[in-house]
Parts: sequence; C-alpha cells; structure tokens
Amino acid sequence: MPRVYVAAGSNVDAPANLRRALDVVREACGPLALSPVYANAAVGFEGDDFLNLVFAVDTALPLAGVLEVLHRAETAC
Repeated sequence: MPRVYVAAGSNVDAPANLRRALDVVREACGPLALSPVYANAAVGFEGDDFLNLVFAVDTALPLAGVLEVLHRAETAC
C-alpha cells in the first residue's frame, strides 16, 4: 500500500484547524503518522505565526481520491 506524505499548516485558529483537518483525513484513510509541530513566523506579510507539520498515511486510494480527501479537509477548516 502506498504511503502518502502531506505538509499541512495554518495561521488562522491553527490548533483547531489542523486538528479538524487531520480528523477528516484520519476518518477517510486511517491512522496517521505525525511529525512534530513547528511554529513559524509569517514572512512577507503581517499575521499570526503558522503551525506546520507533516503527516503520513498508508492508503489504497488512487491519487484523485487522496486529493478529494485533502480538499474535503481544507473545506472543513
């Protein structure tokens, strides 16, 4: 089964939005492996710090299915 790696981040209600996005992906694809979360200052504009992480998931979904799940996660946030 292929392993998919995705970088995710937010600077708008970041803790809640990242949790929500990960929950959507987890519900569709199963268990996730998570990197540590890193806080990074906004660059090029004024704004809250970004929280960023990478997650990995093993999935049998085709690429189009993975993209649909990621779009659903983004819409949920």
